[in-house]
Formats: sequence, C-alpha cells, structure tokens
Amino acid sequence: TVILGVGEFSDQFRIKHEFIKQLHKRYRDEGIRIPAPARTVALQQGSVSIPQQRGAHIGIEPGEVSSARLD
Repeated sequence: TVILGVGEFSDQFRIKHEFIKQLHKRYRDEGIRIPAPARTVALQQGSVSIPQQRGAHIGIEPGEVSSARLD
C-alpha cells in the first residue's frame, strides 16, 4: 500500500498518475515485468448443474438447481 499525501484535493489524481508513470518507467529501466493475470476456462460437453442465486425471481425456488446442456 502506498499513501500519497497531497495539498489540495484536486491534485490527487494528477499526483497518482505521475507516481504510476514513474513507477512503470523505473520497472522498465530495471527490467521488472509483471505479467497480466491469466485464467483458463475448460468447457466440457454434456449436462451441467447451474445453481441459482438466492432471490433470483425466475420461477426457481432458492436452493433448487437448474440443468443446462452444453452442446
């Protein structure tokens, strides 16, 4: 966590922007790379159970499970 103090409320976004620009420049100069997060989603053929959110008003009682086919 980094706390940046500013004299005026209106300066906070400019100061934050400048800080992040300098941080990125320093990381680049030092050869530090932060990879973007990756997520793998695996889909399978066949039936799956999709739990419904509580209070969802679509004709299914809370706690019931609906089925869907992925073909």
